[in-house]
Amino acid sequence: MVYRLYLETAPSENGIGWAFMFYNHQDFCVYKRCGKSVGQTNEQVILEQSATALSYFSNFMRKRYYDEHFATILDEDYITLFTEMPAIAETAARCNKEEAGAIGFVGENKELWKAMVPFFTRPSMTFETATDEKFITAAKELALQGLNK
Repeated sequence: MVYRLYLETAPSENGIGWAFMFYNHQDFCVYKRCGKSVGQTNEQVILEQSATALSYFSNFMRKRYYDEHFATILDEDYITLFTEMPAIAETAARCNKEEAGAIGFVGENKELWKAMVPFFTRPSMTFETATDEKFITAAKELALQGLNK
């Protein structure tokens, strides 16, 4: 199964509303979540919620297959994360399995970037900058609802 994940934010003076929405191959929204973050930058919220959404996908949405000895998660389901932050797609493109440990994250958000590395190195996960207005608008509207939480 191929999924698309749209993550958007709605900054305001009293916090940042955020939302992520999972769509299946038929453009049907199969899961959505929104909330509000206070005391963080927009970049921090996007990185934190990207890791949260991708963890949810990995732990709950992907199919699990069992061999005779132990559970093995196969890369059967694929997902593309679409955000308003081009740096995620740029970093993911540089971060393949061979050089993932060589990327040196610096600055106040380095731990948030490090949390994304396991997702960057999975062949079943890709990252792009969002351009489809239909899905961006739906996620932005949900992010605005998150401001009221």
